[in-house]
Amino acid sequence: MRRPASYVTAALLLTIAASVAGVFSTADAQRAKPRPVDPAAWGADHVGKPVPTYVTGDECLFCHRKIGSAWNENPHQLTIRSAGGGDDDDVVVATLRRLPAGKEAAGETRYLLGSTRVIRYLKRSKQYGKLEMLSTSFVPGKKDRGASKEPSALGKRGELKDTDSPHWDKKVFGDRCAGCHATAVDTKVRSFAATSLDCFVCHGDVDLKHTKDVRRVLLSSKSREPRQIVSICGQCHLRGGKSKSSGLPYPNTFIAGDNLFRDFRVDFSSVAIRALPAVDQHIFLNARDVAHFGHSGTTCITCHDVHAHSSEKHQQLDNSAICASCHVPGTDNSKLQDSLLVRNRHRTHSRVCDY
Repeated sequence: MRRPASYVTAALLLTIAASVAGVFSTADAQRAKPRPVDPAAWGADHVGKPVPTYVTGDECLFCHRKIGSAWNENPHQLTIRSAGGGDDDDVVVATLRRLPAGKEAAGETRYLLGSTRVIRYLKRSKQYGKLEMLSTSFVPGKKDRGASKEPSALGKRGELKDTDSPHWDKKVFGDRCAGCHATAVDTKVRSFAATSLDCFVCHGDVDLKHTKDVRRVLLSSKSREPRQIVSICGQCHLRGGKSKSSGLPYPNTFIAGDNLFRDFRVDFSSVAIRALPAVDQHIFLNARDVAHFGHSGTTCITCHDVHAHSSEKHQQLDNSAICASCHVPGTDNSKLQDSLLVRNRHRTHSRVCDY
């Protein structure tokens, strides 16, 4: 039986409408569940290559004097610091001296590593560009932890840990610490060019022509590519990662501007991230958003001002899964030092470095 033309037309329109609806519902589902991208598919790397000649911080600070005036107090500069540089550090060394076998070790100590959780004693090695670490460490006092303010770095209850047979270890600093606490590390021999972090670590091999074009300087106001930012910060802050080529817990000759994830392997699974301390969770979530899903709205420097050692900017951000790593959703995020955040900060630890 022939059907009326109007019936056929209506049926055809319904079929087209259903098809279009199906297309849009599929597109909506795809948008709701972002497609992963290959984090290693862009950029280049210096894996296994010699560290290039670079402009040192002393040269940078000749012009950037405003930054230089505050840099000596910046935590990135103080990842390794001279022993005996102040009252607190004097206490750390003096406490070691009280051990029966600690007087000689205290006299040999030239640097300290760490602050509020554990402090390590370091001395210069006979080999160039290397440090030796003492088996004994100092655990700062905890009398203020859990209060509504930053804990005291040193309290009356500060104590030494692993005090039996203190000895200097020649390998542990190079094998576990150098990549995040020193500059220009040669992973083959575990040596470095400078203690603590120089401008090179974050800004890379700066072209001297940057005086006329600041885009030549990574992390400048005109050079903030999200994937590069995550790689630069992630070289130290994605704790628990491992270099595929060297097996070390820090990148193999990473130079700012490289793609960190061409060689550095990090577990970004939701299960692994949920198992991390809260302070680490937001770092991994943001790095995963950028490196694996191509998001570009928020990066580390959206919230953190490294030179000013400030995270005030993140008070203005909307609540998100990243924020909820530390803050209870629906509460006042401007209270940065509420008891929850303080407790989270002090639960932070790493199997590699105890921080």
